Amino acid sequence: MDTDYTILVILTYIMIIIGGVAGIGLIVAFFRKLEKIESKDKLEEEKLDD
Repeated sequence: MDTDYTILVILTYIMIIIGGVAGIGLIVAFFRKLEKIESKDKLEEEKLDD
């Protein structure tokens, strides 16, 4: 019974770590997309000014 419990705890920690890393990755990707969109808008504005 004790071995089953430790395996469950280890699996749970692994899942939490994977989830945290995936969440951070998604947030970073989202901010990079926002930055790309903003830089595109700035480039278009500069073209319009010319």
